[in-house]
Amino acid sequence: MSLGWTLKHSAIAVGINYNYSQEILKKYNKLGEKGVKNLKNKHSIQSGGKKPLLTEEQLHKLSQELESRPADGGIWTGTKVARWIEKETGVKKVWNQRGWDYLKKFNYSWQSPRPNHRKGDKLEQEIFKANLPLKVI
Repeated sequence: MSLGWTLKHSAIAVGINYNYSQEILKKYNKLGEKGVKNLKNKHSIQSGGKKPLLTEEQLHKLSQELESRPADGGIWTGTKVARWIEKETGVKKVWNQRGWDYLKKFNYSWQSPRPNHRKGDKLEQEIFKANLPLKVI
């Protein structure tokens, strides 16, 4: 608009609809630059709401637990973490999805290395790697 464009053409140029551009213009005329700042990304401090399921100490304890195998062996799953949280916090029911959320929070991955072949010879593999040329033709 500072270049002399109409409100309609200015709105099209910046990719907003005409009604929204009218609101922005009104705010600018009333409040100046502060009126057109985008306040959607401003995080307000919220009081109240649900408190976290685990305290900092319990989070640290869970991260240490995830380093070792679960009590039944196998691997950690969302269900197993949810049961661990129930025991740790005394909460009656923790949904399995919450356990999965905590696994993802700690970047836990089910990936495991490929098993070694039963006929594989570790020494021969190391010799092969050492003699492998840098560039294969």
